[in-house]
Amino acid sequence: MTLNGDVPTITINTFAQDDIVNAAEHGTPLVVSGTTDAPAGQTVTITLNGKTYTATVQNDGTWSYTVGSADVTALADGGSYVINAQVSNTIGNSGSDNHSVTVDLTAPSMGISIDSLQNDTGLSASDFITNDAQVVVNGSLSAQLGNNEKAQISLDGGNTWIDLTVTGTTWRYTDGRTLTDGTYQYQVRVIDNAGNVGATDSQDVVIDLTKPVATTITVDSITQDTGLSGSDFITSDNQISLKGTLGAALGSGDHAQISLDGGVTWTDVSVSGLSWTYVDGRTLADGDYNYQLRVIDDAGNISATTSQVVTIDTVAPDASKTIAFDSISDDTGLSGSDFVTNDTSLTLHGSLGATLADGEYAQISIDGGVTWQNVIVTGNSWYYVDSRTLGNQTYDYYVRVVDAAGNVGASAHQQVTVDTVAPDAAITVTVDNITVDTGFDNNDFLTSSTSYTLHGTLGAELGAGEFVQVSMDGGSTWVYATVSGTQWSYSDTRTLTDGSHNYQVRVVDQAGNVGATTSQAGDGGYAGAAVRRHHRQHQRRYRPVRE
Repeated sequence: MTLNGDVPTITINTFAQDDIVNAAEHGTPLVVSGTTDAPAGQTVTITLNGKTYTATVQNDGTWSYTVGSADVTALADGGSYVINAQVSNTIGNSGSDNHSVTVDLTAPSMGISIDSLQNDTGLSASDFITNDAQVVVNGSLSAQLGNNEKAQISLDGGNTWIDLTVTGTTWRYTDGRTLTDGTYQYQVRVIDNAGNVGATDSQDVVIDLTKPVATTITVDSITQDTGLSGSDFITSDNQISLKGTLGAALGSGDHAQISLDGGVTWTDVSVSGLSWTYVDGRTLADGDYNYQLRVIDDAGNISATTSQVVTIDTVAPDASKTIAFDSISDDTGLSGSDFVTNDTSLTLHGSLGATLADGEYAQISIDGGVTWQNVIVTGNSWYYVDSRTLGNQTYDYYVRVVDAAGNVGASAHQQVTVDTVAPDAAITVTVDNITVDTGFDNNDFLTSSTSYTLHGTLGAELGAGEFVQVSMDGGSTWVYATVSGTQWSYSDTRTLTDGSHNYQVRVVDQAGNVGATTSQAGDGGYAGAAVRRHHRQHQRRYRPVRE
């Protein structure tokens, strides 16, 4: 039984999700809906902003009507409106409900930005490339948030949003995930309670936990590496370039870098394939310089390191460290100090003005200074064995004092003449007579004179550096004869006793090569000695006859 006094009830649901029409919703169709206990099929009459719409009660008691976009657009920004819904039952009793809505089309005016990562590792602190897998994002607002405004962040492309903690005009967000290698997009926005979105910003963050594939880097050389070694990194060049090698080619975002200040700052080197170069633009003072190298990627992952100390030394050895040639072994010939010899395998000897310090060397060049070799040094003396078999000519030897960096101190030069050729065979030598040859025969080399002069003849004139010599002690010592053209003479200034005195005569050059030789025996005695002549090839022997 139905009582005529029964009144149907009706309610209106939330309109536009939050009873506020925002800019995104304004101008789009919006649904007005609700529920009622009026029978199904009954008509619900809806009014909004002076417009009337009708809906039908469904079997489940729900009803709805979609307000067209033109009517929604007609709702004014900042306005408040009442939605009225009325329904009647089958006996004509009616019920109604009112629901207030507002229109807010004004978005927040301040800007928002993503400024940095809390730990932006690697070569740049502002490139958003990091090897920190737990990211903290920092940002800022251009002005403080107003009432009913908030800043939000999205990690999933805008599908969901998380309110940010804002202090003044700065905000920070700690991503609770442990991230793996990859690129992650963070989006931020400012939004009001109506859902109007103001400023937005987005930032890709690259997580890179993988080291570069180049696991080695070496320093191979410097230019110029002066001095005794081209690979000891000791040089007198104070403007240098470094060269080196990578164990593998660099990948995208990988760098080879050098530090000149102990790792405080780093500079990219030039890389071509597996080779790298770096020009140090400084003019370096004397001292040791440590160069550090590394392979690193943009995120700061380091795969290889090395270091090399380079010594700059521009100071020559002390001037007191003179060097000289003293002698050769063997210095044959007429002088033991004229550096003229017939020895074809030489050892040179010399001296230093002071003892060499560590890193200083005495060197010799046998090719005019093109190449240098260390000599053997003991104290203040040095020697060098020339391993060549030398021919007949003049050789130039150069010596110097030098340090490891190539700074040259004292130097000296010596010519050595090697002469193994005897004087011309045509230059014969004979003993012709003596003065005074007393007795019956003036040519019998028998005399009563106790001092005399020997005379002889050469088969040809002597050449440069050739001499006639006489020995009176069996060849142990030799003295020079006087030569004029092809004639020679020698005055024996000794006071001779009775007996036979043998004279040897030779032609010799300065190197000691002996050409023609002869000998002559003479008997000294008293005046009136008998003469007897005895012949032997190139030798005459005379005995005195005493009265």
